[in-house]
Amino acid sequence: MQIVKVTTQGFMGIEYVEIVPNKTVTVIGGRNRQGKTSLLTSIACTLGGRRLCPEKPIRTGEDAARVSVDLDGDPAKLIPPITVIREFFRKSNGDIDSKLEIITKDGYAAPSPQTLLTDLCGKLGFDPEAFLRMDAKKQADVLRELVGLDFSALDAEYKRIYDERTALTREGKSLKGQLDGCKKHDDAPAEEVSITELAGQLKTIHAENAKNTAKRQELQRIESKSKEAGQTVERKVEEIAALERQLAKAKGDHAALENAYNEYLRTATEQAKVVNALKDQNTSEIESQMANAEQVNRKVRENAKHAELSAAVAAKQTEWKSASEKLKEIEDEKQGMREAASWPVAGLGYDETGVTYNNLPFAQASSYEQRKIAMGICVALSPSLRFAFLRDGSLLDEAGLLEFAELAATNAVQLFVERVGKGAECNIVIEGGEVESVDGVLVDKPVVESEPK
Repeated sequence: MQIVKVTTQGFMGIEYVEIVPNKTVTVIGGRNRQGKTSLLTSIACTLGGRRLCPEKPIRTGEDAARVSVDLDGDPAKLIPPITVIREFFRKSNGDIDSKLEIITKDGYAAPSPQTLLTDLCGKLGFDPEAFLRMDAKKQADVLRELVGLDFSALDAEYKRIYDERTALTREGKSLKGQLDGCKKHDDAPAEEVSITELAGQLKTIHAENAKNTAKRQELQRIESKSKEAGQTVERKVEEIAALERQLAKAKGDHAALENAYNEYLRTATEQAKVVNALKDQNTSEIESQMANAEQVNRKVRENAKHAELSAAVAAKQTEWKSASEKLKEIEDEKQGMREAASWPVAGLGYDETGVTYNNLPFAQASSYEQRKIAMGICVALSPSLRFAFLRDGSLLDEAGLLEFAELAATNAVQLFVERVGKGAECNIVIEGGEVESVDGVLVDKPVVESEPK
């Protein structure tokens, strides 16, 4: 189905234009701001609905606008030739509203015109050349929408897991750095040494040794007393000869002192046996342990920290591996969806970098292949009413314009090309909101009503 006639009055920059487009390519020329874009926009919003309508569709100074598009119908779908009419009018409060009608040649008006247009026209207003100028991400978005692939939920989940994995990587590196800087001592015991316990043991030994020292001192005191007693006995023996007069008394004193002396000797002998049996305990080992306890305990603490960090690093590695597996599952699911999708052009696809063609980036395809793909997308967007706009036709050289013309003919696409200038390639020239010439022939200005019906 194709457009056979367009009549636009009072729409944007158009005063009155009536055109009969070619079946393949219609080049619309003219100077800037003369109505070329307004004409194409009038076609798009009339057939495509409110979403393609401009904010201010009515020409300045007018209160209404009217666009009618004649379609030749589609016998294969039992659709007769129809006229689509969209009228815009300004309400009393200043707001702009519109009315849509679809009328057959015999006067039948469709009860739900926009629903019928949506079924027939698909997504109109596609500009193949604009698609080629989009960045890779935008091209992928258009293609994904075309083939019905919605990865928003999967992409959100992918981003969430990817961010989590990034955090795990950062945390893992931090823990690994701490682990690398943490010393491990194979010669350290499993638990820290108790300095308090060692101090208690040392105190007990010191007390026992103090008792031994007291006993030794007691022996020295007894031995000293014994020596003194012996000296006294000697003095008394010497005095006997000189003190015969006191012999009786001296003998008595001698006997008493001798008894005391013997007792001291006996006691000293017994005490010597006890003292000789004493054995002091060696404190050097405990004192050495106490001196080394802090160093040993430091090693024990460092080993515990090393074990803790080793476990933390292993846990982060496990989490990172799990996140990576989930990311791969999402990518596999997306790839399965891509493989199951129906693509408008054989070999077309896309990945995380953008659109691909025969498994290569779209940008690496030849200019002809890129235009072929863009035209294929255009056909897929509107399989029944096949038409497309090239709004920046002035950017195309003659070869590019010819390639698009050939592709339009091959795919039965009705192509409207907007081009600045009035060259020989222009089929219709717009000037001041009206048709100035058709195929190089000047036309008379039509007489129209002051207000559109």
